[in-house]
Amino acid sequence: MSSLISKYKILKDNNLVVQYHEGVLNLSNYIIFAEQLYSDPNYSSNFNHLICIRKVTINASLDDIIKYVKFSKKNFKTPTKRCISVVTNTPSQVVASTLFKLLQKNITQEVEIFSTSESALEWLNLEHPLTNDFLEF
Repeated sequence: MSSLISKYKILKDNNLVVQYHEGVLNLSNYIIFAEQLYSDPNYSSNFNHLICIRKVTINASLDDIIKYVKFSKKNFKTPTKRCISVVTNTPSQVVASTLFKLLQKNITQEVEIFSTSESALEWLNLEHPLTNDFLEF
């Protein structure tokens, strides 16, 4: 894996953004992706997120994760609480996601980490039969 390949789908009817990432994820390439997503005219800061990082190698230090949390606080404010589900596959993905979750103090979002898309969708109160429609890119 070398560069990061990132894709997203905005599902307005489900109040959901599905993100798919593959490759090497670092602070700068994720901020570039986030800026593109949040500038999409169909995007709403109130949407919940399902973020799939199963095929990602994370190249981010604790300092990088802290910088991203600060970037999020500054740039992407939402008046209502939103839910972010992160789907992982490796221990390093779980560690980075857990650090991100723990650093979310005073942000109006709740982060949970899952090993399957089905569990993540269930936590977001979405139906399992929709899983295939959601996750195909």
